[in-house]
Amino acid sequence: MEPELIATSVDTSEYRLSDTQPLRLTHALGRLIECLSGTAWITVQGQSTDFFLRAGQVFEIPGDGLTLIEAVGASRIRVSQAGGGMPGWSARMAAQWRRQADNMPTGPHGAAAQKDERLRCPSK
Repeated sequence: MEPELIATSVDTSEYRLSDTQPLRLTHALGRLIECLSGTAWITVQGQSTDFFLRAGQVFEIPGDGLTLIEAVGASRIRVSQAGGGMPGWSARMAAQWRRQADNMPTGPHGAAAQKDERLRCPSK
C-alpha cells in the first residue's frame, strides 16, 4: 500500500505507512519525524546507519538528501517543520552560532577591522 496522507496542516502532515512502500522525502533537513503508532524505519542518505522509532519517539532528519521512511508492519507518522517547541539539532546550532557571534571582537581592532584589511587590494 502506498503511503497514505491522512491529515495535513500548514507545517505538519500525518501518514499511514506499510512495510512495502516507503515515504520518500527530499530536501528535508531539520524536519521532525514523530512515530504515532507502530514502528518506523528511517534511512537517510549519507548516514552510516538506519534509525528505528517506536510510538512516541521523535527523530530530526540530519541531512538534506533522500530520506526514506517505512513501517515495520504498519505505522502512523507525523512529519513537521523543526522548531515547533522542540529544541532539535538546528535550534542548538543556531544558538551556538549566536554565542560565537556575541564573543567576536568588535571595535577598531576587532573582527570588522580585520575583515576590511583582508579585503583591501595591494596598491601598485
